[in-house]
Parts: sequence; structure tokens; C-alpha cells
Amino acid sequence: YAETLIREFPKGLLPRHMRHRALPAFDGLFDALLVPMPLSHNCNQPITQAYSVQFEEICAVQDIPHRIRMVNTERRMNGESYWEEINRGHIGWLTRQRAEADIHYEKARTLAIQNRLLPVHYNSGVLTWLAKADSKALVTHPVPDQLGLSSWTWRFSPHADKQPDLCLVFGSDSRYFMFIPKLIFSLIKACRANPNYGRIELCIGVNQPTPKQLSFLTTVAEWLEKHAPRLGLTFAHGKLTSQNPTTYTTIRYLMLPEITARYHCPVITADCDGYFPEEFISLWHKMRETTDYGFRLYSYDKSGRQLNGEPWGFGAGISYFGDPEKLPEISNFLSNYLNTAYNPENPTNWCVDQCALAEAFQQFVAPHWNALRIKFMDDGPSLMVMPHHVGGKKELLAHEGAVSQEDVLQDLLAHTPT
Repeated sequence: YAETLIREFPKGLLPRHMRHRALPAFDGLFDALLVPMPLSHNCNQPITQAYSVQFEEICAVQDIPHRIRMVNTERRMNGESYWEEINRGHIGWLTRQRAEADIHYEKARTLAIQNRLLPVHYNSGVLTWLAKADSKALVTHPVPDQLGLSSWTWRFSPHADKQPDLCLVFGSDSRYFMFIPKLIFSLIKACRANPNYGRIELCIGVNQPTPKQLSFLTTVAEWLEKHAPRLGLTFAHGKLTSQNPTTYTTIRYLMLPEITARYHCPVITADCDGYFPEEFISLWHKMRETTDYGFRLYSYDKSGRQLNGEPWGFGAGISYFGDPEKLPEISNFLSNYLNTAYNPENPTNWCVDQCALAEAFQQFVAPHWNALRIKFMDDGPSLMVMPHHVGGKKELLAHEGAVSQEDVLQDLLAHTPT
């Protein structure tokens, strides 16, 4: 019956058509009854895609014993499939059987591409996940610059008398640049509110900025050099080889080898669609004294065990790397991972930055969990105000006042000594 319903809506589909007509959705129990079920050998791609999504979503919320029963029944009914293999991978990962999980993820990726199936958004990382052995090789082996950041132009702020106490690293493109003025302005205000901020280097990479955006960054950097030299602005710009909407998220990590080769200090990487609270400096000082690394570990417990989700279910929104000695190695690994795993032929590379960060965590942090001071970045006051704090990206732009490039330049003019 369900297959008949779906066939009447060949673009997949029935729930979408029901929403479009403001009809109530099926009860969750009805949805759960749809999987596993035998599929016709004549299923077309839209029907297969719809079933795949349904299986992924239903299986994802089950406990491990239930998942095992589901995938075993699914295999008996329909044979090997992408949606069955990716869930076997998750089972292996969550039960700490990495080698087995990697085998299933590799099969899932192959089957998804062969059958033109798009994973649900939280499973898209399977397309850019690397097996443990492949990842380990990236720690020492040089990797060609597939994404093209080595050709970018850099403008470093002049060296001060000493190294920075902190580097803040962000990536953007011309579209997401709308968030950059507020980001910069909030950091300037936070430093004014706490003059004991030491020296901070703000590093921003922009893919294909407009002339106006470049002029803005140059003007701000020059003003800071002259009037607030303890807050530096370093920026890089150029064109990535792949102009995909998801590639800008890789920029912050691709920049890190150049930054950590120059600056010997802790680093915070974060999404550019955020801004700093006025108390940022005091929050950072407290974290510096109590933390070696900080990540958005929303799928982990306090013992470092992942309880749910996927390997790449690892928040890249804000991360803290507090060991300058390890940072060059971690930075090179992140860049190497991205240049290896990113594939322009993939239907999506949406989670590639999370894959890179999650694997860096597995390589450099997780084995030393008990010896390190790990901060769960979602606990306690946040070092940055992010979209999920205020209801979305548009809401963030307006929250506590919108800030344009002109607003920043006017403020700098007002604070220029006469």
C-alpha cells in the first residue's frame, strides 16, 4: 500500500505533497511500520530514495539492539543496500568497532554513488569519511593542494614585540561576508571593554571577495595597526578550485598550517556567522587557565564516549586548540584531510569539515582523554553568540543590533585620535 502511494508521487513524495496541501502528516508509528518492508524489483530511483530516507530516519532513533534487528531484517528482505550498510557502520562506530565501521561506511559510500542515492543530511559525511589507516597516513604524508588555497594572497599584520596570546580563525565567502562586519566589530568592542586582553590575532579567509569587501578588510587592518596594535587582523583571499556552497567551511582549516607556522599560540576556530559577547576576554582567560582543548561534543558523555549519532556528528561551530606545540601537526592533518577527502564529483561534501575535525579529535585528543582538560563548548557561558542561540542566521544578524561595513568604519573614525 505504501509503495502504491509513493508511486503516485514520483518525485518522492507523498509527505512533501501533503505538507504543500497543508494536510496532517502520518503518525510516527505509521512511518515506523514502513521499514523494513520488501521492495519491488521494479522500484524506480525516486521510490528507492524515499525508502532510503525513511529507513535512515527511523533507524537513527533506535537503540543498538533494535538497529541490529532492523538491518538484519532489511538484508533478508532486500539484500545489500546503502541505507542498511550505513546503519551497520553506525552500529560498529557506537560499539567502538572502528575497523568494522569503516568497512561498512566504505560500502555505503560506494552503493550510494552507484545507485544515485543522496544520504539524509546528517549522514552525508559518509561521502567524505576516511578509514582509520587512510587518516593516519595523513599525519606525516604531504598532500597536494587540491582545493587551491596555496595560491591565495595573504596580508599579515605586522609582528608585534611578542607573539599573540590567541589566534581566532574564520573562513567565509563573498555571500557569508555579511556576517564579518558584526564579527569584527564585536571583537573590537570586547577588547575595549577589557583592556587586559594581551595580543589577539584575528585571521579571516575569504573566497572570492568583492572589491568592496577587500577594501573594508584593508581599512580595518590598517586602522588596527595604527591605533590598536595589540589586536591584529590577518586576512587571506583568493579562489578555491571548487566553487561549491559548502567549500567555504573548509577555509578556516586550510588556513591553519600557514597561521600556526607563523604564530605560536592557542587557536580558536569558529563559524563566521557569529559574534563575540562583551565578556569574551574574561571568558577566554578563564578557559585558557582550565582547558587544553574544547569542542562541541554534543554526542559524547563526560568520559569521552560517543553515545549516539555518527563519527562526523561533531560540532565544528567553535573549537579550541590550547597546545601550541601540537598545533602545527594538527593543522597539517586538517588541511591534508580536506584536500584528500573533498571530491567535487560527490553529490555533496556538506560534512567534510566535520569529518576532518572529528578525525583530528580521534587522532590527537581522544587517546589522551584522561590526561587532558577537555571543555564541552556548549556547557556554560558561550564564547560566541551563534545562530542556534538566537533562532537562526537572519536572527543573528539583527540580534543586539545589525552591523554593516559602514557602521564599523564610522565607529573607527569616531575612535581615531585627533
